[in-house]
Amino acid sequence: MKCFVCNGDMHPYFFKDFNVFNLTRVEYSKCENCGFVASKTHLEMSLAEWEKLNVEYHSVFMGSEFNNDDHKWLDRLNDQTEVLSKLHHEGIINLNKKGVDYGCGDGHLVDLIKKKGYTGILKYDKYMMNTNAEYLSEQDLKNSKFNTLINTSVLEHIRDYTPIEEINNLFTDDGIFILHTLVKENIDPDPEWFYLLAVHTAFYSNKSMQLIFDRMKFESSLYHVKSRMWFWFKKDRKEIATLPEKYNATSTDAEDIFIYKKGFADYWK
Repeated sequence: MKCFVCNGDMHPYFFKDFNVFNLTRVEYSKCENCGFVASKTHLEMSLAEWEKLNVEYHSVFMGSEFNNDDHKWLDRLNDQTEVLSKLHHEGIINLNKKGVDYGCGDGHLVDLIKKKGYTGILKYDKYMMNTNAEYLSEQDLKNSKFNTLINTSVLEHIRDYTPIEEINNLFTDDGIFILHTLVKENIDPDPEWFYLLAVHTAFYSNKSMQLIFDRMKFESSLYHVKSRMWFWFKKDRKEIATLPEKYNATSTDAEDIFIYKKGFADYWK
């Protein structure tokens, strides 16, 4: 088994017994080169098995305001909406410019953004678009380029590099990638780790995320601690680099701060 981030060799790492949604023992493998960890069990499922698992899992909470596996879900979405609004006012992003929430699920985040009065962000989700006319179709997506692409709680669900390639092909030359997923220095072999959910397949180390950042040809990034959200920039600008010093000095919340880095902002050690 090869790592889909760096093509390094993946080796058996640990396992977890689920016994839910017809999942039994799930085996996880680790890339010794970049530290990326993936579920060998999920990656070896047929497409039909994988899609059935996703439908069964997400139907439990989709469309509601409660997710038993993520009690802070709505709080985080509200925090993300606030930081997006703040960066719009700072001129770092433009939420009235054509953008898309790729893999938006039931569209909660876009709805919150619209309530703030911003009109540029559209909805796309491969599994929702046929049930709601508000969503972009597959063809609409392929024929579009976006300045801003949001991707929250999606990268932990992928089984190969193809979705990342598809995302990268959607950016304008000055595109901004806004993403939320869990990234840490090392993925521990702990079967009790809260993040090992039935539909989570991919777990990123800082090194593996830096490799993705480079492969997608971004220049710089901001990380906002409170919202757990990264902002990647195809083209660096002076106001991006100077934002943390200006913004953090006036913040009254220890987590309401930004971190800037040329490259991937590897905040979580």
